[in-house]
Amino acid sequence: MKSKLTIVAILLIALVFSACGSSAPSTTAAQPEQTLPPESVSESPAETTEETTEETTEEPTEPPVYELFGVKSYGFIDLEGAKTSAIIVEFGASIDASSVDEETFSIIDYTQNQLLSQEYERVIEVDGDDVQGNEGALEKIYVNDKPEPDENGGKESGRYVIIEVNTDYMLSGQNLAYTETMMAGVTQLKSVTAFDGTSIDPTGEQVSNYTSEIVEGFRGPREQVTTDKNAIILPELDEGSGWTMHYIGENA
Repeated sequence: MKSKLTIVAILLIALVFSACGSSAPSTTAAQPEQTLPPESVSESPAETTEETTEETTEEPTEPPVYELFGVKSYGFIDLEGAKTSAIIVEFGASIDASSVDEETFSIIDYTQNQLLSQEYERVIEVDGDDVQGNEGALEKIYVNDKPEPDENGGKESGRYVIIEVNTDYMLSGQNLAYTETMMAGVTQLKSVTAFDGTSIDPTGEQVSNYTSEIVEGFRGPREQVTTDKNAIILPELDEGSGWTMHYIGENA
């Protein structure tokens, strides 16, 4: 009986120890504390406000052009072809009309040029005023603000000096090329005054709207003149005038 109790006691003790072993808390190894890196602070460079001083460079002002700028011929269609009635002298600045007179320029046009190199009878067929040698010569001179004659005698100032020439005659040649008969040139002989008082002095050089060369003609060498078409003003040939230009020949 005693031995049985002893066995039971031993079994109970074993059960107690077994139960305690199974219920013992499990220990977890402590994880090392993670040290987070400090927050990176992006340091932007200090903003510097630089005052940009823009240098204003003024464009150099070009001085006005005063001198004689160019020449054009103004005319009409006559029985023998185109005939110059006025020479238009263009300046770069407005001209005071009181500074211009009949001695300011020497001029040349087709008729005057022919009279210099040929006999009168070979050049002029009909003389309307019975004064030999004044055909194509200066009759009036004045200033205008447009490149055209003015029936009222011009303006007090303007960029254009208008030189009207004598047209009371008939040339002996017929149907001459307008690029030849509309030639014109001037040489400034005296100073003229611009609107601001500037004196425009003569250069002594001729300014013209044509070129010339010596060619072989039927009667020997002769001067061949070719006028710049852009420097000819023939109102009859303007659009709407009712006239039509027909070109005949190489230099027509």
